[in-house]
Amino acid sequence: MALFACTVHVAQAAPLSIVRDGQDTPRTADALAGLPGHATLDLSATTEPLGHAVMALPLDALLSLDKPLKFTASDGFSVNLTPALFQDAARRGARPWIAIEQSPHSWQTRDGQDLGPYALVWSGPGASAIPRERWVDRLVAVVSQPDAADPAMLLPKAGAHHAGAVAFVTNCLPCHRLKGQGDGDKGPDLGKPVNVTRYITRAGFTAIVRNPGSVRSWPAQRMEGFPEEALSRKDLDAIWAYLKALGSSTPLH
Repeated sequence: MALFACTVHVAQAAPLSIVRDGQDTPRTADALAGLPGHATLDLSATTEPLGHAVMALPLDALLSLDKPLKFTASDGFSVNLTPALFQDAARRGARPWIAIEQSPHSWQTRDGQDLGPYALVWSGPGASAIPRERWVDRLVAVVSQPDAADPAMLLPKAGAHHAGAVAFVTNCLPCHRLKGQGDGDKGPDLGKPVNVTRYITRAGFTAIVRNPGSVRSWPAQRMEGFPEEALSRKDLDAIWAYLKALGSSTPLH
């Protein structure tokens, strides 16, 4: 990683929406590039390669990591990350950054879809262990949320199912709603009208999570599998137990 020694002017693009305390402060690419601490990252080996020398700004130069943050992409994808997740990533040696596209449409998928102009990315020795759902391309907004808006709002804060609740919010809520809660619209609601554990077996659930195509496939399918290194068996077990408890009459807390 090499630090830039001077202000770098980048291609004009729509500003990135930065929301703190309900106030939206859009930041242009030039404004982001002018903030101290930006660096170049090698993002050529990520799932969606962005390049060998990508300008990026540390996320904590924009917003505190002590509050839940919501990241929203132009294609409707969103993910909520809590302070505990940032702390866990730091312990693993992974740091979050906002990557900035320097040339219009230079970030593209293999089939030509635009990925810019901003992205949430990670660097450091622990970056490879950060699940794909926590890398957000096509980024358009980052919102700092009050504690009451923690994405685990519908989840138990403690107790037997807390670990499963946290793992669900992190890995599943970006694409699936739960009893109408959340922003995910890429997959079905896993809590209604019938809880997913009522119509999928435990073995089937594991198979779908690990390799969706091995269980069912259709042209519009979007879900990618979660290998062990992205979602441990312990976390997967905890998610199943949490969903099963939600589907029963037994109170969660």
